[in-house]
Amino acid sequence: MDKVCCVPAEGKTNRYVELMRRAVTAAGYCLSESNSFSDVLHRDIVHFNWYEGIPQGKWAAVSTYVKKMAVLWFLKLSGKRIVFTFHNKVQHEKAGGGLSKRIMKWLIRNSDGIVLHCEASRQALLEIVPDVDTQKAVFVPHPNYIGIYPDTKPYHGFEKQDAQLVFLLMGHVRPYKNVESVIEAANRLTDYPDIQFLICGRCSSEEYKQELLAKAASPNLHFDLRFIEDGEIPSLMGLADCVLLPYNTRSALNSGAAYLAFSYGKTVVSTEIGTITDMQQRGLVYGYHFSDCLEEDAENLKNAVLAVYGDYRTDPGAIEEKGQTLYRIMAQENSEEAIAEKLKQIYQ
Repeated sequence: MDKVCCVPAEGKTNRYVELMRRAVTAAGYCLSESNSFSDVLHRDIVHFNWYEGIPQGKWAAVSTYVKKMAVLWFLKLSGKRIVFTFHNKVQHEKAGGGLSKRIMKWLIRNSDGIVLHCEASRQALLEIVPDVDTQKAVFVPHPNYIGIYPDTKPYHGFEKQDAQLVFLLMGHVRPYKNVESVIEAANRLTDYPDIQFLICGRCSSEEYKQELLAKAASPNLHFDLRFIEDGEIPSLMGLADCVLLPYNTRSALNSGAAYLAFSYGKTVVSTEIGTITDMQQRGLVYGYHFSDCLEEDAENLKNAVLAVYGDYRTDPGAIEEKGQTLYRIMAQENSEEAIAEKLKQIYQ
């Protein structure tokens, strides 16, 4: 039985790591628990997630880069099979981006297998390393989040009225998520009091939090800018009719938040990241084009929100039906068993 080491060994705020580790075990592999040096030495396969991340600060960035490259070369020269999950095109934050890109290119070139969570990733690989052998890149379903979060703490941050259509943006509030576009789109929809926007999650800084609040000029905007506990997630998702994913497509390819929404039977309004372009072909999500210009991006988002609103007014059950179809897809195509079968293919 081959032995596998998944890096990182745990995700403190991201259940993805835990779910993928479960799938590795379900596939029949012996999984490292601690990722200690001794443990890694005795592994056959080392599987990297987000390893290309580089911190801010010149010296911290250079030091981290040197250490990470030393580890990669050590593993390669030791004959370990290296697997890399290609999550995003570039590091979301620009600091350390050049060094991060170097690590990513090394992993793309030197990995024995590459995990893709969306078909758009294949073309993105070629844009980064044109001569990459795409035969070693395998589509592996992103895990669903069905039944993962305990419904233990009712969410009380917003009270929904019967006639309202609620759009939810949830998760860490960071600049690459383009919350400004959501605020600006909401500011342009004040004539639609039955459209409500709920923005939940901890901001990356107090300064950024105050910047966002200062931009809000619409009564249909509601903020809850704190850490949302796991036990609140089910009831919070229950308030939403649709989830917003206004991500910058210059960096983002995949979105765990999209799979979280699908796992709760919710459709999404999203920029055309890879996760969404895969689902757009089924007519179950609302994609729109990302623009670096805030005014244009907000207008594109506003029009996508109005498309949801139009479908809802034409057929009140249409939005819920899309969400329930997405839920069924998650249960079948993104199950632990489906992921395990694909991991067997890439680990061989």
